[in-house]
Amino acid sequence: GFSWFGSAPAHKVLTAYGLEEFADMAEVYSVDPKVIARTQRWLLSQQRSDGSFEPDHGGIREGAINAMADDTLRTTAYVALAVKRTDSGGAHHAALERAKDYVRKTLTGQVISDPYTLSLCTELLGGGFVPLAGKGGWQDRSRQMARAYRAMARRHPRAYLLFAMRRFATP
Repeated sequence: GFSWFGSAPAHKVLTAYGLEEFADMAEVYSVDPKVIARTQRWLLSQQRSDGSFEPDHGGIREGAINAMADDTLRTTAYVALAVKRTDSGGAHHAALERAKDYVRKTLTGQVISDPYTLSLCTELLGGGFVPLAGKGGWQDRSRQMARAYRAMARRHPRAYLLFAMRRFATP
């Protein structure tokens, strides 16, 4: 794993971010595939038996990291999504399914109002889960995703645009 200033302990969210950076870089420049595989393995070695990833409490606490510091759902979705996005061969399917199960169970009975956590969970779960209107909890309704994206667009238009460009753009 990666740490803020090169000393232990490693930080899961920073490592997940680094994993995606190396994978993106590999599309345009030579990156040793062993670095990506080793980073994926390290992240997955940090997964708890319930499928979650415990938030790290050290390191720099500012910006996006602050929001992850105490949020197991957001940390789990972020780390699992980084592994999912970089696992083109499907080698980590079982671990990703455990993370998805944790996210599904955590979302049951809760209303998530944070659009960033919502977008992470939605992408990790494949786009088919939306909040139950006024009831708390989530339901599997892929056809309702357009409504969820429109709601996100009204509240955070720049974030929605970037998310949509990354998620749905074709090469």
